Amino acid sequence: MAIHARDHPSFKWSGYMTVLEQFARKAKNNPRSIVYPEGDNPVILKAAARLFSEGLAKPVLLGEPEKINRLAQETGLDLNGLQIVNPQTSDRLEDYITSYCAARNMPPRIGQRLMNQPLYFGAMMVKQGHADCMVAGINHPTEEVIMVSELIIGLQPDISVVSSFFLMQIPAYSGGENGLLVFADPAVNPDPD
Repeated sequence: MAIHARDHPSFKWSGYMTVLEQFARKAKNNPRSIVYPEGDNPVILKAAARLFSEGLAKPVLLGEPEKINRLAQETGLDLNGLQIVNPQTSDRLEDYITSYCAARNMPPRIGQRLMNQPLYFGAMMVKQGHADCMVAGINHPTEEVIMVSELIIGLQPDISVVSSFFLMQIPAYSGGENGLLVFADPAVNPDPD
């Protein structure tokens, strides 16, 4: 049985708000567009539907609309209002191909092959400002998501190494920083300095 920090006997209520509740409040005040290249994954569909219904984000699902809608119907999810984009038939495809190839002096057939793939298309949506961020990694290994993101979006000029972290909030845990623990570079940087 999970115990929420607010239910723990030692907890003193003083306007306490969990980190997730703080994130949710900020997200509701300014929902961002999040592109999901793995839009035909049931876990992604469930998360996107929930984020949208709670007003936390404006999800964009990439994939074949018929397949995504069929899967949503089979799992009882309501995707009304969510944007579904098929990279292979998108109005933006030619623009993305042209932009990618011009930046790298590559022939259009290479750009076409890459931009037809949802992961590359999603990264280009972020690069071109058509999405605020991209969330991927359930069907693609972390290494591939990072590689595509670096290739398409790139790093800021003063950044040379990709880094990651995840945050854990443990109810009624007295360690860390008020029960919060940050784990940095567990999957990305094998030799941090």
